[in-house]
Amino acid sequence: MKLMIKKKMILGVDSLTMEDFKKPFRCIACQRAKQKRMSFRRKRAKRQKVCYARMMSDISPVGVLTPGGNLYFQLTQDEASRFKWCYLLKEKSDANQNIIDLVLQIEKEHAIKIFSCDRGGEFVNTELKVFLKRHGIRLLTTNSYTPEENCLVEKMNGCLMNKVRAINEAAGLP
Repeated sequence: MKLMIKKKMILGVDSLTMEDFKKPFRCIACQRAKQKRMSFRRKRAKRQKVCYARMMSDISPVGVLTPGGNLYFQLTQDEASRFKWCYLLKEKSDANQNIIDLVLQIEKEHAIKIFSCDRGGEFVNTELKVFLKRHGIRLLTTNSYTPEENCLVEKMNGCLMNKVRAINEAAGLP
């Protein structure tokens, strides 16, 4: 930094002293990137205490094409136990069959009461609605642009994507 300031390689730092560099640095771009919206709810949401009473699901892009040709992943989570299922998807429309297979697998031992998801076309379609209704499962869709309402699976998507980005970075992938 000293050399760059002396040789006038950086504009706008003429008035800075070495004492200024000893102060904690705050990167505005870093702070903005870490900002999140505040929750809009004033009261705590009622959480299910019975396993499989409410299942949540969401789809996110992987970021890069996987060796198997997948572009997305679907994360489904049980609200009470926090147990998760993760599926790689070539297309968003593949999510329907994953939900149907999972429900059939779980219903052999347990009963799902509510299935919660966003209003994406991959979830809100006739095939899935008919299937869930036939099995006595209530489809609960969240309001548009409110990931807070599907928060468990949304938070886990963020955690998973942080790990994916770290692996991609270590492997030299974009």
